Amino acid sequence: MGTWWDSLCDRCGRCCFERTMDDDGEVIIDYAAPCEFLDPDTRLCTVYDHRFETCERCGHVSLWTALADPLLPEGCAYARRFRPWRRERPLDDALYEEALREDTPSDDAPPEGASPNDGPPTL
Repeated sequence: MGTWWDSLCDRCGRCCFERTMDDDGEVIIDYAAPCEFLDPDTRLCTVYDHRFETCERCGHVSLWTALADPLLPEGCAYARRFRPWRRERPLDDALYEEALREDTPSDDAPPEGASPNDGPPTL
């Protein structure tokens, strides 16, 4: 679809994370699992011009996807434009940043595979 189609994207970056759907039909975005080519600061793909050849997980957003794909994240500019009946909300930058912080391991986090009970007992 070319440049016009790509210009509709607001670069939220949500489609660059693993997504699943829960039993209620809500899209769950795993902010701890970004695409390896997503720059988290700019929310831009570092291999954008060759993303479909470089990344097997990258899916092309077509008109059909914008209209019907249940895994297209809420707030996606394509979904907002082509699903007016759903009245999807635009991306809230503060919520996006908060979700990234919550899913990013902190320096205080136990090593992967460690149990929270591995440390000394607390009183």
